[in-house]
Amino acid sequence: MAEPQEPMPATAGVPRPPRSVGDEIRELQAIVGLFQDQLGAPGGVVNLHPLGAANVEKAQVAFGQACARLRAGLASYRDTTLASWAGLMAAGGEPAAAASYRAATAMREVSEMRRTTDVVHEDMAACQALLFDAAGDAVSRTLGDGRAGSARLLIERLAASAKRLGLAHYTDVQPGRDGGEVTTVTLAGSVSVVDVDIGANADELKVKVSYVLDMEHDSRIDALMLRRLRAGDVRGFERLLGEMAALDKLTVAHPAASFIRSTFAVAATLAEIQRQELAALDGDLVELARSGSGIALLFMRHAGPATMYYLPAAVRYGLTAEQWGSLGSNTLEDAAELPGARWLSFAWEPSSTEHFFLPETCPRHCVDAEYMADAASGVRVVASPHPAIRGLEMRFLEPTHTRKQQQQEQPDDASDQLWLRYAAVARLEPELPACAMTVRGIVAVVSASAADGEAPDQAAEPPSVGRLDSPRLLDDAPTLEQLVRASCAPAPDTGAPFKATHSVGKHAFTVELDSPQIRGWSISRVPLASMRNVPAVVSLLRRQAIFNELVASCFSATGTSLSASGAAAEPVLAVAVKTHAGDPFRIDLCVRGAADDGAGQGVVLRVDETRSGISAWTHQALGVGGGSDILAALAAVSPAALTADAAHPKLSRVASIGVSIPTLVHWLTSYPDRL
Repeated sequence: MAEPQEPMPATAGVPRPPRSVGDEIRELQAIVGLFQDQLGAPGGVVNLHPLGAANVEKAQVAFGQACARLRAGLASYRDTTLASWAGLMAAGGEPAAAASYRAATAMREVSEMRRTTDVVHEDMAACQALLFDAAGDAVSRTLGDGRAGSARLLIERLAASAKRLGLAHYTDVQPGRDGGEVTTVTLAGSVSVVDVDIGANADELKVKVSYVLDMEHDSRIDALMLRRLRAGDVRGFERLLGEMAALDKLTVAHPAASFIRSTFAVAATLAEIQRQELAALDGDLVELARSGSGIALLFMRHAGPATMYYLPAAVRYGLTAEQWGSLGSNTLEDAAELPGARWLSFAWEPSSTEHFFLPETCPRHCVDAEYMADAASGVRVVASPHPAIRGLEMRFLEPTHTRKQQQQEQPDDASDQLWLRYAAVARLEPELPACAMTVRGIVAVVSASAADGEAPDQAAEPPSVGRLDSPRLLDDAPTLEQLVRASCAPAPDTGAPFKATHSVGKHAFTVELDSPQIRGWSISRVPLASMRNVPAVVSLLRRQAIFNELVASCFSATGTSLSASGAAAEPVLAVAVKTHAGDPFRIDLCVRGAADDGAGQGVVLRVDETRSGISAWTHQALGVGGGSDILAALAAVSPAALTADAAHPKLSRVASIGVSIPTLVHWLTSYPDRL
């Protein structure tokens, strides 16, 4: 986009060309376009001011002048044209009719100008955000390099962040070590306060979070924010600060519900669920990672609660006993960086229906077996069987009345302030590709809970599960196989079957996935009707994650096998893999020699419905003959034959531990005598 043109100056004897409101708006758009072009250019966002100090100042001056001319033009339009039309219309008669027609035309022009100025405002806001983020990246690089003056730069950046988030900002300078100074930057909301100590030395950098509310301090929030600053992640620190500022504002707007206290109640709930699950599993944290509601790692990734609901098998079995212990106690600092881990981060979002918030006397939703609810507090205890751990019954606090019952029976009850149009939302990080069965299952779980705690007319509309790339029609949806492939190894979709070469141990083979069949979406968020939804929702998500890991193992090569001459070995096995649209958690596979067109060895895999494991059956056990098309023969197997009791125990264990089709094929070909 060309640079904006300055208005032509008036010269002697030559009048200045008239400029319309549209001319002024187009000039504003040109200035905005200049910013966007520069920011989008390679290497553009590299310094504090991507356009350079002189260009930024020039653009700011030009923008201010254009805005001033636009304001003056609109004021003149109001005071002259509109005022004269108003007078003509008041006089009546023919002039009034003409004035009315001209006024209607002018209104259309004003509406068009308003739409244009709204676009300009949005573009300017986007440019401002880009510039602010670019400055944050520059500050991060300066902190990482340890340059002189980085402390002062961080202090100024925190002040700018506070202004942007609507927080109060104070600084206090105290003497530090070695004759230096330590500056305490206080970022204060109405309820929460963050103190950041910044000195010349790295060990003088400290963060302390405190609350005006009578709440127990949790040092893990301090440690999380401090890790961001020590790593030079300024924008990451600001995201955490933004989360706290949002909670602060909600708490001020709804003091009875106290969103900060409610956030801590959700965190305590996840910890209590984990405690009860571990007790039912005899303290086996590895089993908890496969059957429970995730590992509650509070304040590990966000200012609020989070849980790691899935950990890939390769990572899970690679952790040491010490690391498992640190995970269980929520003290493993690098847990947020575990490769392939999937997280649920809990937050609050506006809701179309009202939800009940616990009173101050209730510190968490999930309670132990000895807890007795006080009817005067407006809550009752609801028992809920655990969806995956047999024999475990969990107890959750719920309101004693639905919203409609309370309005009818207790219209003046003070607890009325605890019903708000906000709901706890579990956000998936990263988004999870899922089949329709998983989406429907989650909606059914949340809707059933809403029907228990809400009035019937409020539960009639099921909560929507947030989805990315959501199609209007099922036929327009991408397939689950394509979504999984794109998430692990982006590649153009040519329409041909997916095929990759793998090498495990002494075997090199190709894996070919039959034409994709399962329609899918990417789930990004799940609104919860109650915290007792968490175990059932996590069970569904983990089942889908395990299936996705199996499918993804078809695409990503697991190693490279070299021959004696140093060249890559030719594949000696061919593996055909087929998924099923009617049974989206089943995978059939056939292993045969690469040059062999005869019968092969068939296996059926299926992810369990409740427990996060894989059951496996051989084609011999299913009564499938050794025909030339074994996949077609396996597809004809009755679902009734695929029972967990009839599954092959060793093969199922290998599949559950490896969660990889290449690994399973390696076991099948290396240890055929164990079948």
